[in-house]
Amino acid sequence: MVEKAHLTSIETLAFNPENENELVTGGHDKLIKVWDYLKLKPVSILEGHSEGVWSTEFSNDGKILLSGSPDKSLILWDLKKKKPAQTLKEHKNKVYWCNFNENSKFIASGGEDSRLIIWDLRKAAPLKIIKSDSKIIYNVKWSKCGKFLFSSEYGGLVKVYDTMKFDLQD
Repeated sequence: MVEKAHLTSIETLAFNPENENELVTGGHDKLIKVWDYLKLKPVSILEGHSEGVWSTEFSNDGKILLSGSPDKSLILWDLKKKKPAQTLKEHKNKVYWCNFNENSKFIASGGEDSRLIIWDLRKAAPLKIIKSDSKIIYNVKWSKCGKFLFSSEYGGLVKVYDTMKFDLQD
């Protein structure tokens, strides 16, 4: 079965780790849709970005959704209330990707401003900003154990960061 999910292209998909029937889609139409994918029916629509949604990820407990956008912002969504809990703004250009660490206390984000930002969610502020020589950071991903952070960057680069050097205090 095929469902028309968004008015324009869909840029991101994410599955809720605590609800196997829940899928999120985000697209250029600025919308985030939370789906019961077994019924192919949206259960909620989240609006808050002023440009498209390029990245989404659930927290480990499935209660918070993280989204990143070319509007230079990250939004943490309270899925129970169906509204933004926090908006994080530090990027100077498009955000391509954002990702929770293994315990959902930190976020890494990157984009077209050549900066990898490590966010401390307890303070809702950047913990560390790493300037890259690359034009764009396309993707960021924490290792399962949380000891490493990877970025894929313009020019075919993959960089590995030792997170022990970031002073990530749990």
